[in-house]
Amino acid sequence: VIENIKDSTKFPEDQFYFGVNYIPFLNGYFSIKESKLCEYSENSNLLFFYAIPHEYKEDKIYNCLKFKEILKEWVVNQESKIIIDDMFEMIGYTMTTDTGYKSIVINCGPPNTAKTQLANIIEHTIGEENSMATSLKRLQDRFEARFLQWKILALASDMSDSIINDSSTIKNMTGGDKTNRAEIKGGDIYPFRPT
Repeated sequence: VIENIKDSTKFPEDQFYFGVNYIPFLNGYFSIKESKLCEYSENSNLLFFYAIPHEYKEDKIYNCLKFKEILKEWVVNQESKIIIDDMFEMIGYTMTTDTGYKSIVINCGPPNTAKTQLANIIEHTIGEENSMATSLKRLQDRFEARFLQWKILALASDMSDSIINDSSTIKNMTGGDKTNRAEIKGGDIYPFRPT
């Protein structure tokens, strides 16, 4: 009986919204084009597989002054071409299922320069349930890809200096192609669309 209940609540991947125009929050979805929060009841055709685990408050202006100061300490230096607005744009981009840029963000630097703290802040913003932790090397393992399904953020902290021998896996993961294959150990192989 329990298996039947579990199966009845599953939706095929193609029924979920993978567009780039909306970001789902706990209290509604934000329309990027209209720059407003919409109630879920406004469009019953939209089915999201995730939600940012915070409420979006339209009437509140977020200056994030303390966070901006911390980012200046952590990220911006004389050699860096990164500006604070770029960091906010990157965090906002990770809230969507858009893979149009076909890119990954690598935060590198010497030890003890707050790389992990920044990753923790981003993970908190996006939500643990929407994230997974791995390493670039592990992504090459045929059983690891399945953990990326239904996640909008993959974090890889403290990467080793080892070279990735085959970049095709990374390219597939960041390109939004449905050519990615996930495999359950001792089980099925199935295609999925990474987000």
